[in-house]
Amino acid sequence: MRFTVPVYNTYTTMKRLLAPLLAIVLLATACSDRRYVAMLDRAEPLIETAPDTALALLDSIDSRRLYREDKARYALLHSQALDKNYIDVANDSLINIAVDYYAHSGNEHYKMLAYYYLARVKYNAGDYAQSIVSLLKAEKIALDIDAYFYLGLIYRNTSYIYSSIYYNAGEIEYAQKSYNAFSKTKYTEHTNYALLEVAQAFYNHKDYHLCDSIVNHIIELSEISENTRLYILSKRLKVNLLIHNKMYNEALTILNQLETEHNELFTAIDYINKSLCFANIDDIDNAYKNAYWATQLDSQQTWGLYIVNKQMHKPDSALLYLEKEVELQNKLIRELSNQKVLYEVEKYKEQEKISERKKTLNLLYIIIIITILLISGVVITATVRIKISKAEIERNIALANNLEQSIFNKEEEIASLQNEAKNLFCKQFETLNYLCNLYYENCDEKRATLVIYNDVKSTIQNMGSDKNTLEKLETLANKHLNNIMSNFRQDFPKLSSEDIQLYLYIVMGFSSRAISAILNIEIEKVYNRKSSLKRKINKKTNIDISKYNYFINK
Repeated sequence: MRFTVPVYNTYTTMKRLLAPLLAIVLLATACSDRRYVAMLDRAEPLIETAPDTALALLDSIDSRRLYREDKARYALLHSQALDKNYIDVANDSLINIAVDYYAHSGNEHYKMLAYYYLARVKYNAGDYAQSIVSLLKAEKIALDIDAYFYLGLIYRNTSYIYSSIYYNAGEIEYAQKSYNAFSKTKYTEHTNYALLEVAQAFYNHKDYHLCDSIVNHIIELSEISENTRLYILSKRLKVNLLIHNKMYNEALTILNQLETEHNELFTAIDYINKSLCFANIDDIDNAYKNAYWATQLDSQQTWGLYIVNKQMHKPDSALLYLEKEVELQNKLIRELSNQKVLYEVEKYKEQEKISERKKTLNLLYIIIIITILLISGVVITATVRIKISKAEIERNIALANNLEQSIFNKEEEIASLQNEAKNLFCKQFETLNYLCNLYYENCDEKRATLVIYNDVKSTIQNMGSDKNTLEKLETLANKHLNNIMSNFRQDFPKLSSEDIQLYLYIVMGFSSRAISAILNIEIEKVYNRKSSLKRKINKKTNIDISKYNYFINK
């Protein structure tokens, strides 16, 4: 038989085959290339120790082959490596990949770094307002995770921004914060540089005396640690202090020493300072020469030429250089006027306060709701328990009342039984019971009583075998004790007639002596038979034996 497959089935089959293949392709494209992930792992520890090697590794990675978390990590590490290699990036497109991802991820360390390097990029772009906002965000995280090294860096950059906008109070505050943060780390070199920045901040604030005492200490530290760069920077600040105090020859001595020993590190600012010193001691030739060398290193450094031309009484040239200096300063002022750094800081802090208030209110609402729920739960639980307890108490009271009534009824039945038994006993067995006791009390009397003794014994023994008497006793027991004997016979069908007769005598209240006399057995045997009967009763597990043991245990 031939089977034909419809055309639409072929299409359906292709769809079913392509669907899992497409899913596999999408899954493969969603996963990062493991080779590049391994390169990220190798590059990360090298950023601090060998940033150039780390940057080379990162540059060789095709970021298009990375996905989500790995792409964000790449963006962060690449931005970090560029910064460590003194490559000032002003475009935030790369670092924003990391910021966007880590702003909502659980890695607080990477989140802090992302905000910090975004601040660095914004600083390079001259956007001080957004830079300082990013630093404030990074600071908050660094405080939470006790990242004191990065706190030092965050505070240092904040101090730089305040210095750039000539806000001296903020510059001093954050320079000191930076020093305190680095002091809590093992990075002594960073701590020493932070102390130098504190001194520079005091100099900018015109607190020259405090600045001088700190600078002298830093010079000593740089000589002990043999840190050339720290030594030059601290000496350069010392020169500024000497020029301020009009100690031009002492300043020239330090500058000449630095030029001789570290000529490759001599800057346009150093030449300007030399020019100022020479101008103020009327050495115009050297003043002009050093001012010229300053402009060769930095064309914008025209201040020295203004001073020299002024000293040489060349007003036209002096005015030209002064106008250039004023134009430069005006440009800086215009740029700073558009920054609104302090406004953005206050705006951010106000937003943080509002956010904290919202968090506090939300937390308060949660606490109130939880408290209400807990109280409601406690009240409901207590109410339910009270109701249960009340119901249980009512049940127990009802049971107690029923039990009390039952006991009362039982007592009445027993009393009635005892009265009837007593009447019967009085009528038929009182003399017999008396004679039984007399029999035991006088069994050792002399032969004078022997005849009486024998007659009494005969009467008692005949009574034990009198079926009519036994039937009357059993009928009486059933009538007043809820068919006790009938139930007993039914629950213990395998008991012998002797055990049933013994139990009847026990139920009817005969003493062990009386039973001994009636059955003509020793009293010890009566006790033994009672114990045996009790064991037989206790072996039953499927009935309530307490009602039967009640009479034996009396």
